[in-house]
Amino acid sequence: PAGVPVYDLPVSAGALGVVDCGMQTPVDYSRLPVFEGCKAIFPVVGISMEPEIHSGDIVGVSEIESPFRWEYLNTSRVYLIITRQDRMIKYISDATNPEYIVCTSTNAAPFRVDKADILQIYQVRAWAHRQQ
Repeated sequence: PAGVPVYDLPVSAGALGVVDCGMQTPVDYSRLPVFEGCKAIFPVVGISMEPEIHSGDIVGVSEIESPFRWEYLNTSRVYLIITRQDRMIKYISDATNPEYIVCTSTNAAPFRVDKADILQIYQVRAWAHRQQ
């Protein structure tokens, strides 16, 4: 391909639907070195990850090897968590409970997400700030 596919599927903490790249056509491709090794790039909406990641920034994600093991989760990394209702970028501060994970962000209160509702998890490998 011509680079890493860029999709017009915003990621946030809101109810935005499921990321299904197979059903979407990329709007562009990026050759920026920061996104080398990423599977896809998505725009960010919302302020829950500020001041680290801003609304209007873009994030590059990579797949986590299957089978995903909660006990190897790196709590210092940002993840794209896709549930039945949401696409969100968050830290996962605790995944030890068999029923749920605890999601945190730099600008919002922690909350629980039922593991049964999680469809996919990607690691956010890189992000780029929009130019002001």
